[in-house]
This record gives sequence, C-alpha cells and structure tokens, in this order.
Amino acid sequence: MKRFVIVLIIVGGILCVCVYSMFMVERVKGEMDVYADAVFAAIDSGSHLGLASGVEAFVGYWREEEHSLVRFVRHSQVDEISRSMAKLKSLARFEDYTQLHAELSSISWQMEHICESEPPTLGNIM
Repeated sequence: MKRFVIVLIIVGGILCVCVYSMFMVERVKGEMDVYADAVFAAIDSGSHLGLASGVEAFVGYWREEEHSLVRFVRHSQVDEISRSMAKLKSLARFEDYTQLHAELSSISWQMEHICESEPPTLGNIM
C-alpha cells in the first residue's frame, strides 16, 4: 500500500509541474503577443521612437522570462527565439522594417509552436 501511495504522489507531482509549465508558457506567449503587436503597430505608423522603445520592452521582457522557460521547454527552441531577439534592436536602429517584421513573425510562430508542442501529454511527460 505504501508503494501505491508513493507512486500516486510522484505521478501527481509530475502532473502538477506539467500543468504549471503549460500555463506559464501560455502566459509568456500571451505577453509576447502583446509586445509584438505594439512593435507591429509602431512599424505601421512609422514612429521610430515608439519602435525603439517597443523593441526595447519586448527584448527586456524576453530576457526576464527566458530563464524560467528554459526549465520547461527544449533549449534549442528557446535559443532560436533568443537569436531572433538579438537581431531586433539593430534592425530597429537601422530601420530595416521588412527584416524586423520577418523576425517578429518568426518569433510569434516559434512561440506558437512551443505552445502546441509542450502540452502535458503522456509522450511529453515520459
């Protein structure tokens, strides 16, 4: 009977961590979508000052959340987003709007892919 209780506690703990990670990834994706939309709006309006501050806020938010995502998400996926984030400031500074738009779209797609590939399924848990 003790083994059964211990197994239930372990399985419950694993499920709790999986559900927490899923909600955390969804929260980060939602916030990143808000920041990306603000940068897209600044690109469309042609506001260089708004674009620079929007990109700075977007990259700053990613730097805060990157370390917590590494605990739950594959490192290669987080590294791809980090590489794209590293390009954003220079693209905004040099006003390369087409490449900036492409990098933002890539980041949004990568976060969407992470959300789709990281739900707590039996294959992801084991």
